[in-house]
Amino acid sequence: MKKKNLLMAAALMLSSAAAHADEGMWTLYNLPQAVYEQMKSYGFSPSYDQLYKSEDAIKNAVVNFSGFCSGVVVSPDGLVFTNHHCGFEAIRANSTVEHDYMLNGFYAKSFEEELPSKNMFVSFMVDQKDITPELEKRGINSMDRKEREKLLNDVENEMIKAVHAKDPSLELEIKPFYEGNKYYATTYRVFRDLRLVFTVPKSMGKFGGETDNWMWPPATTLYSVYTPTPTPTVRLYTTSRTCPITRSIGLRYRWTDIRKAISQ
Repeated sequence: MKKKNLLMAAALMLSSAAAHADEGMWTLYNLPQAVYEQMKSYGFSPSYDQLYKSEDAIKNAVVNFSGFCSGVVVSPDGLVFTNHHCGFEAIRANSTVEHDYMLNGFYAKSFEEELPSKNMFVSFMVDQKDITPELEKRGINSMDRKEREKLLNDVENEMIKAVHAKDPSLELEIKPFYEGNKYYATTYRVFRDLRLVFTVPKSMGKFGGETDNWMWPPATTLYSVYTPTPTPTVRLYTTSRTCPITRSIGLRYRWTDIRKAISQ
């Protein structure tokens, strides 16, 4: 998934229903009520507030994976599941002739065996805000492309400065949504020490290609597993390996259970 689509369709993906022609991609921040009611008819049980607003909201467990994919946290240990192709570079970079993880797969039996994933990260959404009305007041609808880009850059810098004044570990970006009809400012907390925990062999992860990648439920094991490790720049979480997610609706799996399943 592209970065601007982060968090879109997460609610639909988390339901157990098969894909239908009436599926769509929406933000958890302001999912249309009609879409939510439709999801309920498919068996989706969390309340509307549990999508974005509540302490145990789904948005707290969904991540931006390295800026080009999405992922989901499934345990208090911070295990992040994402598509196999999203972590492909980390798998390739850690593979050698002696240890070909592309061919044979990989799983870490302990925290110490987890493999570093250079230049990769996960971002947790802290807040998302519709700033379209503010931009309209500043004349964005009457501007040409260069003028719009300058305005968005200026506003983004203003908002980043305000966010950093409160917490320098946070990052913020402004992106257009819904074909440029809406502009959202999203604040993230970023974890840059990302470790590879588990991946299936390439023959399994790539099976079905792009066709299966966009099907639900998929017919292949196209996932890999990572864990973000807190660093000194992430002040709120430097005292524990625990990721910021400790409670997630329907996403709680014990790391020991996963290890047991992998070893069988």
